[in-house]
Amino acid sequence: MTTLGFSGNSLTFQDVEITQDETFWPALNVAELQAQRKIPVAVDGATLAGAILSAVATVNLALASFVDQKKTAGYATASAVPGARVSEDNQLTAQYKKAVYALAKADLLGEFASVARLGKTGQTGGGTTADDEEAATRNMLIAEYAMVIRNILGMGRATVVLL
Repeated sequence: MTTLGFSGNSLTFQDVEITQDETFWPALNVAELQAQRKIPVAVDGATLAGAILSAVATVNLALASFVDQKKTAGYATASAVPGARVSEDNQLTAQYKKAVYALAKADLLGEFASVARLGKTGQTGGGTTADDEEAATRNMLIAEYAMVIRNILGMGRATVVLL
């Protein structure tokens, strides 16, 4: 997959498909992660694939009972579950990819410096350090993952329990 970068130069993403033994979920692709989550093309493909595999393990574990319910209801794949659709993705497969890619990017943050952090040492303009910004970004990505998982499971954004 090739696209134009900010400089106008071509960027070639690493077209590596990741398939799963659990055939309910769609195949994933390193290039899709790079394009959707703005991962620099210089990051090693094996590192990216490893982050995706780690995220898949976490997401699949969180959704195991959901998959069992859907299979019992007669849906062999996530793409067969009714819902809004764009191209090959429906809302469920899009949410699954969003959860996996958010968690994968959170895992990868230590592997690269974002454009905003390049050259920053010590305090940034807002009084935070670049490390604080990385931690905040990681926390936002993990929160995004958690919100998507809750949505897939049919739970609200927050749960209130009487003690």
